[in-house]
Amino acid sequence: VKSALLQMDIDTNGDGEISYGEATNYRGSLVIKNNTNILFFKECQYFTGVTSVSFEGCTNLFEIVLPNSLDTIANNAFKGNTKLVSLILPNSCVFIGEGAFYNCSKLKSIDLINVKTISNDAFRNSDNLVSINMPNVVTIGSSAFYDCDLLSNITIPNCVTSIGNYAFVNCPKMKSFTFPENLVGSFLPSQLYSPNYIETIYWNKMSYSSFYYDGDGFIRGVGYCTNRNYIENKTITKVIFGEKVQNIPAHLCEDLKGLKEIIIPESVISIGERAFYDCESLVKVTILDNVTYIGNEAFYFCNLENVYCKAITPPTLVGNPFDFKDSSGVIYVPQASIGAYITAWSNYADKIVGYDF
Repeated sequence: VKSALLQMDIDTNGDGEISYGEATNYRGSLVIKNNTNILFFKECQYFTGVTSVSFEGCTNLFEIVLPNSLDTIANNAFKGNTKLVSLILPNSCVFIGEGAFYNCSKLKSIDLINVKTISNDAFRNSDNLVSINMPNVVTIGSSAFYDCDLLSNITIPNCVTSIGNYAFVNCPKMKSFTFPENLVGSFLPSQLYSPNYIETIYWNKMSYSSFYYDGDGFIRGVGYCTNRNYIENKTITKVIFGEKVQNIPAHLCEDLKGLKEIIIPESVISIGERAFYDCESLVKVTILDNVTYIGNEAFYFCNLENVYCKAITPPTLVGNPFDFKDSSGVIYVPQASIGAYITAWSNYADKIVGYDF
């Protein structure tokens, strides 16, 4: 370690040693690259003027104590380090750079207490990472946890506003995923694919994002474009909506072919076009009182048998939202509103039946 530090402008009195005072007075970034002789660096904690560190290529480093002044783990800082088992980040750290822990194959857990940004590929291929605590994170980059084979204990806090494409692809231990209510942009359930492991989606996102199908095999939205052939998901069987969700976006659950039953909560007022398009296992839909709008083909290419719509006033339909398994399909509506439904939903008049909810 001392040999590496002497290559930097730290030994100010030229005596060939690094004193506590020289360590404390050093400012800027601490960068040591490709030094495979370094096994531990506990003295790093005394560099209290350092704000960023990088030990890229120091692949045998297994123990380090970081200074309390640190705010940044630099790009590729510990990339390829196969000896690092655990790391304690100081509360001052707010930024994890691109590829910072890429292929840290023995890293098991890490607390990102005050980290705001997890950059692209930050923990990619860290296939022993079991849990991560990130209560204050705002941005999760593309492929941030790609191929984290054992990652199961993870909570996405509501302060997250952005999740990059492929952020949680190939995480086979993750059986459920909660979408934060403040998420903006275009990260959809269908991006949890290849291969599919997620069984339950918790959709708490409050704001409405607009997506559209362009007719050429692509779904497009802000920062998002992916071929439909690769987003089919057969393992997601349940989508649970949060109590504050008001709008179900267009294409939200498109191609979730294992989805079996949907209850649209009372908070929802609109269902976007193709929201549940081609959910071939969906046979029953319950729509509660406050829905006023259902978009075109919202439940098309499903195998619907029963639709229960509890709204007293028929929601506005655009085009043909429903597609039934066969001619025996039934739409149950409030007894007092049968006439209004037959008039407003004339395309489905022969399927409308009164029901005492």
